[in-house]
Amino acid sequence: MTVGTMLVGVSVVWQALIVTRGARPNDAFWRREKWPLALVCWFVWTMASAGWSLDPARSWKMVSIEAALGMLVLSWWACPPPNLMGIRRAVGWSAATACLLCVIQGGIQWYNDASELEWTPYTSHIRLSLLAGLGLGWAMVEKRRLLAWTLGIAWAAFAWCTGALTAAVLLPLTFLWGMWSSLPVRPRKWFAGSAVMGLVAAVGSLLIWLQPVPLPNELPERTPWGNLYMHQPELTLSEGGHRVFVLSCPMEWDSAWKQVSDVSLDTPQRRGHALRQCMLRYITSLGLPKDGATIASLSPEDVRAIEEGNTNCHPAQGLTQRMRSVRFGYETWRDFKNPTGSSIWQRWEHWQAAVLTWQSAPWIGHG
Repeated sequence: MTVGTMLVGVSVVWQALIVTRGARPNDAFWRREKWPLALVCWFVWTMASAGWSLDPARSWKMVSIEAALGMLVLSWWACPPPNLMGIRRAVGWSAATACLLCVIQGGIQWYNDASELEWTPYTSHIRLSLLAGLGLGWAMVEKRRLLAWTLGIAWAAFAWCTGALTAAVLLPLTFLWGMWSSLPVRPRKWFAGSAVMGLVAAVGSLLIWLQPVPLPNELPERTPWGNLYMHQPELTLSEGGHRVFVLSCPMEWDSAWKQVSDVSLDTPQRRGHALRQCMLRYITSLGLPKDGATIASLSPEDVRAIEEGNTNCHPAQGLTQRMRSVRFGYETWRDFKNPTGSSIWQRWEHWQAAVLTWQSAPWIGHG
């Protein structure tokens, strides 16, 4: 990215100083446009902040990445567009092409057992969704139906296949905003009220969905093999609609597992889970007790699925699997205050730490 930014910067400076020199007064741009000054101030503040960072190498890497903001200002100054319609069309078609290519490439990589996060090797899901949101919103406002339909379908396919939460949230919001902007003045109030009610209902449904899974009706004291069960009803972690930390007897696992598999429970899996953790979650999703009798009676298909690193007896892909991960990450964070493995709750913890840091030193930073 640094080399690309440098090449773009050289071409922009050449265009500004050599090709279009004398086309208009240099200060007219700064009087007419307000946003370039904000970007320049942001970039200068980033450079100044890097001077007292505890990690100078990482800070200056961020400066080099954000140097693209300066290139944007220079390019707009050197070659101002006659109007924004061309830029809006370019953004829309670029986003549509990127989403389609990601889905096609992901379909090819799916056969190579690549994760959905690897479907966009050249950008992040968040950045691509922000680009698509701009393109779809502009296309709907300008009533460019072909572009709007193409981008909308491509973006929806991208969200469904990859499970990108940013796309899943931003797509309906962009659609609602585009519909609202296209309506006459009178129906807008009715449409806005209906949209707000729908969003409230969606948030309420999400909160209900995140409520703890009910406990089993009975929690027996001993396993069929005569050992004591471990019950931790205060922990709400679940898998497949069942609690993980009830009806569990870890002391029976190893001996029972050796009866059905030659793979050790301590074997690490390619998806980052230990085989023991995979077995615990998989049997939980079956709705069965996590004891020796259950493990010894597992079918060959279930044993093979556990050995492959599956954590749920009902395989899922894309957005469905992503929602499972969101719930599991939330329950892990709620039970253990550990956001590891969940990008949403990691960001929440980072934001909280950032607010505390800013409050302690709002002007010069905390180092």
